[in-house]
Amino acid sequence: MKVLVTGVAGFLGSHIADRMLAKGHHVVGIDNMIGGDLDNIPKGVEHYQIDCQDLVKPVWAFAMKDVGLVYHCAALAYEGLSVFSPYAVVESIIGASTAVFSAAIGARVRRIVHCSSMARYGATVTPYHEYQVCYPQDPYGIAK
Repeated sequence: MKVLVTGVAGFLGSHIADRMLAKGHHVVGIDNMIGGDLDNIPKGVEHYQIDCQDLVKPVWAFAMKDVGLVYHCAALAYEGLSVFSPYAVVESIIGASTAVFSAAIGARVRRIVHCSSMARYGATVTPYHEYQVCYPQDPYGIAK
């Protein structure tokens, strides 16, 4: 299967890409390199340096072609700074997610996995679980 991973040069995206490669999938990775590092991208990933919010790039159509699964991991991971520039952080999360989902729907991708953050749980008791009530403490956690 062809798998697209956004935020492939970041912590989570690079690990998911590595796991998908190990399972024998063809992995395409997208990252704008604002917070990622090229050294994080596993060998064998077909990588494109674009911003997820940029739907006008022709690479979207090419990168999404024949993709069966999208892992959306991309986000500005500036949790502590989100109180100082909430618009930039929230827009990068919500705007990028909307663009990725729109491109995936347009390409008839069968499944989208939207990766989140423990920041969405905020000041709650650990261990966190998926059905727990969230109490995010900052704009980053709210956006996630």
